[in-house]
This record gives sequence, C-alpha cells and structure tokens, in this order.
Amino acid sequence: MQDSSSFINLYRLNPRPRGKWLYVRSPGRINLIGEHTDYNRGLCFPAAIDKAVYFLAEEDTKFSIHALDRNQIFMQNRRSTKPDWLVYFDGVLKELNLVNDKLPKIKVSFGADLPSGAGLSSSSAISCGFAFVLNEFLDLKNNKTDLMHIAIRGERHSGLEGGMMDQICIFNGRKDQGLLIDCQDWTFQYKDVRFKDYQWLVVDTKVHHTLVDSEYNSRSRACRNIVSKISLHYPTCSSIRDIEKACLQACYSLLDDREKRLLQYVVEENQRVLEFDAALSGQDPEAAGQLLLAGHAGLKDLYCVSCAELDYLVSFAKTDPRAAGARMMGGGFGGSTLHLVRRDDIRSYRKDISDFYKKATGIEPRIFELIVSNGLETLEMGQYV
Repeated sequence: MQDSSSFINLYRLNPRPRGKWLYVRSPGRINLIGEHTDYNRGLCFPAAIDKAVYFLAEEDTKFSIHALDRNQIFMQNRRSTKPDWLVYFDGVLKELNLVNDKLPKIKVSFGADLPSGAGLSSSSAISCGFAFVLNEFLDLKNNKTDLMHIAIRGERHSGLEGGMMDQICIFNGRKDQGLLIDCQDWTFQYKDVRFKDYQWLVVDTKVHHTLVDSEYNSRSRACRNIVSKISLHYPTCSSIRDIEKACLQACYSLLDDREKRLLQYVVEENQRVLEFDAALSGQDPEAAGQLLLAGHAGLKDLYCVSCAELDYLVSFAKTDPRAAGARMMGGGFGGSTLHLVRRDDIRSYRKDISDFYKKATGIEPRIFELIVSNGLETLEMGQYV
C-alpha cells in the first residue's frame, strides 16, 4: 500500500459482510538518539512517525490474516507454508491465549507505507497494532500498559531479545513530540523535536545484512553478562544503568576488552541523550548534530553494529555544511541513517547524497522527510448493517 487512503478505498469498493469492523493505524518510529540502551534500562529518545502499518478487522466465519502488500493469506486450518510475517501475529495470539480452537472469528487485513528492514520498527508496529486490534475487537479490557507488555512479549517469540522503546513510543506517540524515555521505570517526558531552520531526514540504505538479529541478541546477552560479572562484586547492580551510577570505574577491571567497549558505549550514549535534550531545549542544532555523529562513532567503533553502507551516508553528512550531523538508526548492519539538515537545503542535499551513495554502492537509497506523528490510533470503526 502506498498510503492509508488507498487501503481504505480498497475496502469501500468491495461488498461488506454484516458485522463489526475496525480500522487502526500503528506507526513506525525513529530514534533520535539512545541506541541499544533500552534493554540496558538506559535512556532513549524515539518519536512516532507518519509512516505506519494499517489494519482492518472484520467479523467473519473463521480466523484469517491478509497481507495486502504481499498478496498473501493465512487462513485457519489451511495447510500451507507459513509466511515470514506471521511470527509477529502468532506471538501476540499466544500471549493472549488465543490459539487453536480459541482463535477469534475475524478477518484481519493489513498493509503499510512503512518500509520493512529500514530500522523504523515495522515489526513492532505489527505486534502493537495487532494486540490493539484484538483488544478492541474482542473487548479484552487490557489497558495501554498491558498492551505494551503483550506486544513486547509477543515480539520476542520471533527470537529477537529487544527492549521496550518501540512499544512505548508506538502506543504513546504525539505529533511533533519525541519521548525522552527512562527505561529503568518506563517513564517518559514529551519533548518538541523541531529545530527552527532544520528538518529531520531519513536515508534508507536498502540493505539488511542477515546477521542483524543474531548480532543484536549477542550484544544484549553480552550486556547481561557484564551485569552478572559486576553484580558478584556489587550486588546492588542489576543493570548497566546501575553500574554507571554506583561503581563504573572500578568495574572496568572486571571485564574483558570487548565488554569494556560495550559498557563504555552504553554509559556514554546515556549521557548523550541528556545532552541532546539540552540541545533541543536550547535550539542548538549544531550541538545536536555533533551528538549524532558521536553516537554513530560509538556504534561503529565500540558497539560494532554499523556497516559500510551506513558509514558512507554518515561520512557524507559529516563533511557537508548543509547537515548538522547524522547517525545510523536501529539495530544496525543495515537499515537507515538519520540526518539533521538545513530546511532550505533539503532538495539539493537529497539529490547529492543519493548520487554519492549510488556511486559508492550501486544502490538507489530511499529518502524521506520525517513527519513526527501521533501514536497508535483507531481511525474508523463501525457496524455493518
């Protein structure tokens, strides 16, 4: 689907069965700064965006899911190869104990203008959106916090050992506002993410290296191992967030070189989030841009989750006066970069970085200007008669 209106119109042109229906928008998200910090109970700064996954749920005689963009259907009791996207739906169904003979009699169709594999949390948008659809359609009476937990646990059935940033942002996004999240206690503050003369720009590398999931989990487990080692000597330390407050310098002697680099990155990134918030409050795009570049350097050299394609795009921004800064965004090993660019120079910057990247890689990047939007929402609902 290219946009939400085409999704709606597709169904308005078709005959409707009798019964209840629900139309929901579940947005993707960017993360301005604070990468790989959520599963370490640190700080992060995401925002919901206008690109989203759209769901239409309708009463039916059996359970089915229709992926409109891929022209694929999963239907209850039909023997066929399960599509790769089904894992995100299955996880939510399992968490709600809606499996086998408990499957609801609904038809769920979904489509998106949110690219997958771009580091914009399309999988979390699916998990959150589907959990919300089932809760509303079946009147399960879970509150927003319950649904966040259900979506988090549901997505972990896919094998990715992620944190909670995506789900908090998707359920709580607000137009023009980012969420400064403290992942220690899941609290957040809304912050205006606009700079007067600058625009946020996303450049999608269109590459998605297959090791992303395994390497993401490797970092998550390594950080848990760091905490396990240190907690033997400092029992009050239950996360890297505790380590940085209580006993940081003494802890380095307990770790190997790789663990030291991981710990250094997380501690420094948490500090960058706070400094970025100050740069936003002070309307200082140059300071914000330098923090983006420093964050990317940490992800590249300390956390080791970047790749050549991401580095090409950030190197362009680093030397171009039209950009205050840039960094990779998401789990790494592909996906997108986030750029802070002078608004008057957007058109020329887009052309030049596209030409630069295509010359370096042979790939035409996908580029779009960010619109920070509301979080998950019901667009329409009703009853067929």
